[in-house]
Amino acid sequence: MTTFTRKLAINEFVRRQTRDSEFSHYEGGLSDVLTLAMEHWPIAVEENGHPIMCVTVPAAGFFCGVVKVTADTKLESSLTRRQEIEEGYIKTVALGAEKIPGVEAVLIFYSHATLAIKDEQTFEDAEYELISMNVNEEKGAQSPETPEAMARNFLDKPGGSKRDYTARQFAEAIDYWKDRVMNGGVR
Repeated sequence: MTTFTRKLAINEFVRRQTRDSEFSHYEGGLSDVLTLAMEHWPIAVEENGHPIMCVTVPAAGFFCGVVKVTADTKLESSLTRRQEIEEGYIKTVALGAEKIPGVEAVLIFYSHATLAIKDEQTFEDAEYELISMNVNEEKGAQSPETPEAMARNFLDKPGGSKRDYTARQFAEAIDYWKDRVMNGGVR
């Protein structure tokens, strides 16, 4: 059996995923998340060298920030941006909604080379950096990226990671997010 040694790091971007944010989060420390990633790293995929690694880990301690909107959900919209370099967009969140324990957690790592293209790496010597913790509300039903994020990526706008999507992927994302928003966070 081949043993792989890799250096993982925590990108500054993922630090926004806290209990008090609208995003999915982990109740423990981010160093514990890296340990989980090391334990569940998909070796066969890494051998082929990928710019983005998706690592599925046990969901214990992870909470989902996605909220299914009902007639009673209080919504708030605002013009915002995730980072100063990005264009603003209208974001709607659910106020007062509780985050639910995750059923599945997928950690998203970008390779150093991928982050270096836009000078978004946090650590010069890391092979991969954790950029997102995606926590699913149902097993096997991973939330697609929001249509806004997909457009940012597809159009290679500031803050995006150039990706191509099919019309079907865009349609599925719009369909998924038609009645869901992110949690409004603690106020």
